[in-house]
Amino acid sequence: MQLNITTDYALRIVVYLSKSGKVVSSTKLASELSISKRYLLQVSAKLRDAKILAVEHGSNGGFKIEKSPEDISLYDIISLMQGPSESKPHPFRHNTTNHSLQCVDKTLHSVEEHLFQYLSRITIDSIIKDD
Repeated sequence: MQLNITTDYALRIVVYLSKSGKVVSSTKLASELSISKRYLLQVSAKLRDAKILAVEHGSNGGFKIEKSPEDISLYDIISLMQGPSESKPHPFRHNTTNHSLQCVDKTLHSVEEHLFQYLSRITIDSIIKDD
Protein backbone atom coordinates (compact mmCIF):
# COMPACT_ATOMS: atom_id res chain seq x y z
CA MET A 1 0.00 0.00 0.00
CA GLN A 2 1.32 3.40 -0.94
CA LEU A 3 -0.17 6.52 0.56
CA ASN A 4 -0.64 9.50 -1.71
CA ILE A 5 0.42 12.97 -0.59
CA THR A 6 -3.18 14.00 0.08
CA THR A 7 -3.60 11.14 2.54
CA ASP A 8 -0.31 12.01 4.22
CA TYR A 9 -1.45 15.61 4.66
CA ALA A 10 -4.86 14.52 5.95
CA LEU A 11 -3.21 12.35 8.60
CA ARG A 12 -0.91 15.20 9.63
CA ILE A 13 -3.83 17.64 9.84
CA VAL A 14 -5.90 15.29 11.99
CA VAL A 15 -3.00 14.47 14.32
CA TYR A 16 -2.02 18.14 14.68
CA LEU A 17 -5.57 19.27 15.47
CA SER A 18 -6.11 16.35 17.83
CA LYS A 19 -2.95 17.24 19.75
CA SER A 20 -3.89 20.90 19.80
CA GLY A 21 -7.40 20.34 21.08
CA LYS A 22 -8.39 23.87 20.04
CA VAL A 23 -9.31 25.92 16.98
CA VAL A 24 -6.32 26.52 14.69
CA SER A 25 -6.41 29.03 11.86
CA SER A 26 -5.84 27.72 8.35
CA THR A 27 -2.85 30.05 8.00
CA LYS A 28 -1.17 28.68 11.12
CA LEU A 29 -2.05 25.09 10.24
CA ALA A 30 -0.65 25.45 6.73
CA SER A 31 2.52 27.03 8.09
CA GLU A 32 3.03 24.45 10.85
CA LEU A 33 2.55 21.53 8.46
CA SER A 34 4.35 23.07 5.48
CA ILE A 35 1.29 22.71 3.25
CA SER A 36 0.08 25.40 0.90
CA LYS A 37 -3.04 27.04 2.29
CA ARG A 38 -4.94 26.25 -0.91
CA TYR A 39 -4.10 22.54 -0.69
CA LEU A 40 -4.86 22.52 3.03
CA LEU A 41 -8.35 23.84 2.30
CA GLN A 42 -8.92 21.11 -0.31
CA VAL A 43 -7.80 18.32 2.01
CA SER A 44 -9.67 19.68 5.01
CA ALA A 45 -12.90 19.96 2.99
CA LYS A 46 -13.01 16.17 2.71
CA LEU A 47 -12.26 15.79 6.41
CA ARG A 48 -14.98 18.32 7.23
CA ASP A 49 -17.52 16.56 5.00
CA ALA A 50 -16.73 13.31 6.84
CA LYS A 51 -17.38 15.07 10.17
CA ILE A 52 -13.81 14.54 11.32
CA LEU A 53 -13.05 18.27 11.36
CA ALA A 54 -15.24 21.26 12.04
CA VAL A 55 -14.81 24.79 10.78
CA GLU A 56 -15.37 27.81 12.97
CA HIS A 57 -15.84 31.13 11.19
CA GLY A 58 -14.96 34.62 12.36
CA SER A 59 -11.87 36.43 13.53
CA ASN A 60 -10.92 33.56 15.86
CA GLY A 61 -12.02 30.92 13.39
CA GLY A 62 -10.23 27.98 11.91
CA PHE A 63 -10.30 24.21 12.09
CA LYS A 64 -10.81 21.98 15.08
CA ILE A 65 -11.16 18.27 15.54
CA GLU A 66 -14.82 17.28 15.67
CA LYS A 67 -14.69 13.53 16.04
CA SER A 68 -12.99 12.06 19.07
CA PRO A 69 -9.41 10.94 18.30
CA GLU A 70 -10.28 7.59 19.93
CA ASP A 71 -12.90 7.09 17.22
CA ILE A 72 -10.70 7.90 14.21
CA SER A 73 -8.54 5.10 12.82
CA LEU A 74 -5.78 5.24 10.26
CA TYR A 75 -8.01 3.15 8.02
CA ASP A 76 -10.77 5.78 8.32
CA ILE A 77 -8.48 8.50 7.00
CA ILE A 78 -6.83 6.34 4.34
CA SER A 79 -10.11 5.03 2.95
CA LEU A 80 -11.63 8.52 3.01
CA MET A 81 -8.76 10.09 1.11
CA GLN A 82 -7.87 7.22 -1.23
CA GLY A 83 -11.22 5.50 -1.55
CA PRO A 84 -12.26 2.08 -0.32
CA SER A 85 -9.79 -0.58 -1.35
CA GLU A 86 -12.49 -2.76 -2.85
CA SER A 87 -13.15 -0.19 -5.54
CA LYS A 88 -9.55 -0.11 -6.70
CA PRO A 89 -8.11 -2.52 -9.22
CA HIS A 90 -5.49 -4.80 -7.77
CA PRO A 91 -2.58 -5.55 -10.08
CA PHE A 92 -2.11 -8.97 -8.51
CA ARG A 93 -5.65 -10.15 -9.24
CA HIS A 94 -5.61 -12.08 -12.47
CA ASN A 95 -8.41 -13.75 -14.35
CA THR A 96 -6.62 -17.01 -14.73
CA THR A 97 -7.07 -20.69 -14.22
CA ASN A 98 -3.37 -21.03 -13.39
CA HIS A 99 -3.29 -22.53 -9.90
CA SER A 100 0.01 -20.84 -8.97
CA LEU A 101 -1.33 -17.40 -9.81
CA GLN A 102 -4.55 -18.10 -7.93
CA CYS A 103 -2.50 -19.02 -4.85
CA VAL A 104 -0.53 -15.79 -5.11
CA ASP A 105 -3.76 -13.80 -5.48
CA LYS A 106 -5.29 -15.51 -2.46
CA THR A 107 -2.20 -14.90 -0.33
CA LEU A 108 -1.93 -11.23 -1.28
CA HIS A 109 -5.62 -10.72 -0.66
CA SER A 110 -5.18 -12.20 2.81
CA VAL A 111 -2.22 -9.89 3.50
CA GLU A 112 -4.30 -6.92 2.35
CA GLU A 113 -7.18 -7.88 4.65
CA HIS A 114 -4.82 -8.20 7.63
CA LEU A 115 -3.32 -4.81 6.84
CA PHE A 116 -6.75 -3.15 6.75
CA GLN A 117 -7.72 -4.79 10.04
CA TYR A 118 -4.47 -3.62 11.60
CA LEU A 119 -4.94 -0.04 10.32
CA SER A 120 -8.47 -0.07 11.73
CA ARG A 121 -7.08 -0.73 15.21
CA ILE A 122 -4.60 2.17 15.15
CA THR A 123 -6.40 5.27 16.35
CA ILE A 124 -5.31 8.88 16.18
CA ASP A 125 -5.42 8.87 19.97
CA SER A 126 -2.90 6.03 20.11
CA ILE A 127 -0.58 7.91 17.75
CA ILE A 128 -0.74 11.01 19.93
CA LYS A 129 -0.10 9.03 23.11
CA ASP A 130 2.94 7.35 21.54
CA ASP A 131 4.44 10.74 20.66
